[in-house]
Amino acid sequence: MGGLDLGDGSKPYDRRAGIWQEVVREGRRIFEEKLMGFGIKPSARVFHKVLPAYIAKSKDDFYKKLGLGSIDLSNLEDVLRHNSANKLLKFWEIESVNPFRKKQGVHQVNKDDYVIATCCNPVPGDDIIGYGNPETGQTDVHKTSCDELTRLATQHGGRIKKVEWASYKAMSHFAAIELRGIDRAGILLDVSKLITSELNINIRELNIRSHDGIFEGTISVYVKDTRDIDSIVNKIKKINGIEVAKRSIVTMS
Repeated sequence: MGGLDLGDGSKPYDRRAGIWQEVVREGRRIFEEKLMGFGIKPSARVFHKVLPAYIAKSKDDFYKKLGLGSIDLSNLEDVLRHNSANKLLKFWEIESVNPFRKKQGVHQVNKDDYVIATCCNPVPGDDIIGYGNPETGQTDVHKTSCDELTRLATQHGGRIKKVEWASYKAMSHFAAIELRGIDRAGILLDVSKLITSELNINIRELNIRSHDGIFEGTISVYVKDTRDIDSIVNKIKKINGIEVAKRSIVTMS
């Protein structure tokens, strides 16, 4: 598996805000080179197949995992050949939003009530709008920039519905972990690889500060239950250089 080497000591902690962008760029480079070998260009149709196949919540999440070396593309050809149709919706929910209520009204709709529109093929992270299809009785989910949606909205404005991507079902609870330890080259890579690769947990945010050879910080993650967070903490404590790893109070912005 390929991956970005962050352990050479060349990235001081005051530049770590940009490391994830570098990881994403490296993942994109790896993926595009792999696709080029098949004579394929990145597209919404491609991501409809690879996101659920590699348990990624968005394109950037896929690129990030790939850049960290936690995704093995050895079966990519089989994934691309597989007709995944609406498989993406097995991993995601759609929420319908009622903009006319004083309080935001959001509810999950029945999975069988909506389908991904094939004219624009939105993927998680795209801005989306629903169209109530009178022929099928289902809600077709389009990109907001879709030309076909514009035509439908002009002719059938009353059938347009506001919808949103809901939370990724496999990781629904937000938790934070407080860290402190020796500031050594590669320690960030060790922690992030443990979480994303070994434990298959999605990192929401990473804030690290360094001073006098010591680092302190907080990692925010999505987990299924308290057993996940306890497992993360216990495994992080075993990493060379980690002195403190404990669950922290969560504050959502």
